[in-house]
Amino acid sequence: NPKFKLFFNNVRIHSSTKTDCFTVAFIFFLVQNSISNVAALDLPGNYSASARPNQDGVADVVNVSIELLSIRGVSETKSEMTVDIAMHTSWVDARLLEQVSRDTLFVGHIPTIWIPSVQIANSESGSHASSKALHLGKDGLVKYSKKMTTHISCPISLAKYPFDRQACRLQLNSFGYTTLHLVLVWHGTINDDVPTYHPEFSFSYAEQTSENIKTVDGEYSNLFLEVAVSRCPLRVIFRAMLPSVLLLAFSYYVTFCHCNLLRSKSTPSANGHHVEATVVAQPVIECTTPERSLIIVAINGIVLLVIVFVAQMNFIDSPKSSAVSGLDVWLNVITAMVFMILWHSVQLYFNEGNMSSDKMNPSEACYVNRTTNMLKIGIPVVFVVFFVVYCGVYLS
Repeated sequence: NPKFKLFFNNVRIHSSTKTDCFTVAFIFFLVQNSISNVAALDLPGNYSASARPNQDGVADVVNVSIELLSIRGVSETKSEMTVDIAMHTSWVDARLLEQVSRDTLFVGHIPTIWIPSVQIANSESGSHASSKALHLGKDGLVKYSKKMTTHISCPISLAKYPFDRQACRLQLNSFGYTTLHLVLVWHGTINDDVPTYHPEFSFSYAEQTSENIKTVDGEYSNLFLEVAVSRCPLRVIFRAMLPSVLLLAFSYYVTFCHCNLLRSKSTPSANGHHVEATVVAQPVIECTTPERSLIIVAINGIVLLVIVFVAQMNFIDSPKSSAVSGLDVWLNVITAMVFMILWHSVQLYFNEGNMSSDKMNPSEACYVNRTTNMLKIGIPVVFVVFFVVYCGVYLS
């Protein structure tokens, strides 16, 4: 570079170290680059920043690409997702041909040229741009980038909570320009390594689509970026779902498995022979004392109260929604099963006197036995069927 040689010929360097030489060279480069940037700001006299490049010609094509920097969080109460993005746009402005001697980058101070007003249409509380940069090429290619934090408004569905996936669509359009004047086109693909700073969610996927929306004023070009996050259900599973299952298993064991099975007793006939009773006159479960039956009733009642307490605590801590969530379905079904076990243990307690003294008539004994057998077999079967259906509906 002749200027570089002339600079070193006119500058007396007192130190012989290479560090000082490189320091002077770097300072000279900054000065030369600054002078070039200032010269590049001199636009043609007939240039208008309010007029698009192809004012009298075809529509301008603006290439748009978005880099997802991070997902800050998801608010179920506000129905919004907060994301950090870097939006890059590029277009050709023939009026800026040969306005710079080489490709020039402007950071902070952006020259007053035409920039398409690409905005986020569904930003709930506006977008705050923290930094901007503009790259101007010799061939008139303009690249404009800005980093921003935006709050995307989107519908939040909690029907599958805590196995839900929330998807929000970021909508981009250019205010005031129809497709006759400006067309937005996706350029490149979205990155798939997006960090998420919300403790309950992780990044799932991002998808780019485009659509021309017709209105009474014309047809407008729109770009859509769908960002989806999946909730991590482990906290809810270990806090509510797994304890409820363990309580159900404990109540089932105390009621049906802790007591021993009775053999059928023979009933003496009128001629002195002992014949087997045609109707089972003894209970299936041997809880021979009222005190033991009362303890089982008390245990099942405490289990039911604990499950109701767990359900209420999770209801307070869970996101509020008018829809019935997956957690509500799970806890209600488990509560219903425990209530059935409690109801049966209460029935056994009130009939304990007749059971122990053989005063229960055959029809009542048969009813108690049938109920006991049905619950003993039916509750595990119902739980397995419910678990399979639940996984198919809420984990799909």
